[in-house]
Amino acid sequence: MKPRLAFRDILFYEKENNISGWDIPLPDKFRDQWLKITEEIFALESLEFPRSIVPRNYNKDVKPALVMFSDGADLGQCAVAYLVWELNDGSVHVSLVTSVTKIASMNKISTPKSELVAAQLQSRLRSWLVKNLDINIGDVFHIVDASIVIG
Repeated sequence: MKPRLAFRDILFYEKENNISGWDIPLPDKFRDQWLKITEEIFALESLEFPRSIVPRNYNKDVKPALVMFSDGADLGQCAVAYLVWELNDGSVHVSLVTSVTKIASMNKISTPKSELVAAQLQSRLRSWLVKNLDINIGDVFHIVDASIVIG
């Protein structure tokens, strides 16, 4: 999301200053921001995730729960999906399935509207996961932090 937000900042700058074009140099703050983002991307080379979202010793008699989180803010919206598995020893294993982000539009929207957009992302992600995962899912939990969405 950082590169997309950084690019959006450039678009705001160009719009506010009524300039555009590839030949016009940008202020150093944008260059420095992009250099930092590039360094962070290279640092991600060591990041690892387990390839399987299904643990080896899960209880086959209990369907995993799909737990969804979403949040909206001035900069954008996100939704995250996890599967919660009961293991044979009675403990619980949580697997990150996927996430989706969306940057806010160039036009400012209110925080409640941003929260609703995030909830919509969450709902669409749930539908896509239930349709495309080759896993028999049990309960589905939608977790949000905005009273507008709960209402």
